[in-house]
Amino acid sequence: MAGTVLYKKGPHWTRYSGITNGPDNGYRKFIRAAHHLTKYQISESNLMQLVRAIAWARHHHLLATTRTLPKPVDSERQLASMLKLDDARLEKALEDCDAATRAAIAEAENALPDIKWMTTDSEIDTLTIQTPAFENVRDAIHLALSNTKKQKNQRGRKAKPYQLDLSRACLKVWQEHCEPKTAKRLDFCREAFDAAGMPLGDKSLEALLSEAKRGRIK
Repeated sequence: MAGTVLYKKGPHWTRYSGITNGPDNGYRKFIRAAHHLTKYQISESNLMQLVRAIAWARHHHLLATTRTLPKPVDSERQLASMLKLDDARLEKALEDCDAATRAAIAEAENALPDIKWMTTDSEIDTLTIQTPAFENVRDAIHLALSNTKKQKNQRGRKAKPYQLDLSRACLKVWQEHCEPKTAKRLDFCREAFDAAGMPLGDKSLEALLSEAKRGRIK
């Protein structure tokens, strides 16, 4: 199989290059718009969650447009390799693989009908964190591998994982505070994408939101 197993070379730069700071004016504009469009119903925690999602999407968008990223064939090779690993080596591979491969696995996890969670202790603080059980991780890797193979044969615009992640974050917050299907929902999402440096036309944004809704919004 062609491609490179990047995680064997240590942590990939796309995972550990840091979050790119966005323009302060863009974030302030989004915060003002979010308050206005939700009629000041949005909570502070949800607002900060969205700002972090915007920063993350902006970071990956800048990476995708300024540096040479791994090719889909590299993701395919890595996903196939991961299926042969035991739990400990799989956990390390998930930490070290490139961002696109990790995002493809996360995207597949969103599409799984049911997930078992396991609790682990955080190395940073005293909190415990929940992560999908390894059996579900392998199910997600199988699905991500299948999706990656299918995408090689698709034509036209392909939604990027970080765009879908931002779309889901927007939809989740909007549904908590507003009616799901209102005209202002598109305006709300557009403000987030503009703040992330990814302006999209109405049709492209609607298509992206529709694709995001097909996965599970957590």
